[in-house]
Amino acid sequence: MKRIEGKVVLITGAAQNLGAVMARRLAEEGATVVVTDIEIELGKELADTIPGAIFLELDVCEETHW
Repeated sequence: MKRIEGKVVLITGAAQNLGAVMARRLAEEGATVVVTDIEIELGKELADTIPGAIFLELDVCEETHW
């Protein structure tokens, strides 16, 4: 059984490193993943490798991005 089936998770800084690992793992556990980052191309590439994932550009330091 997938532990978080049907949940939506938003991961900031997900385009690389720990964020990317978390995005893949949470998707494996059944979550729909929203990949966010300021690295647009890397974020899109990652989202394309995760079934059902989407990418959104997000700079957590910019209030207008939220």
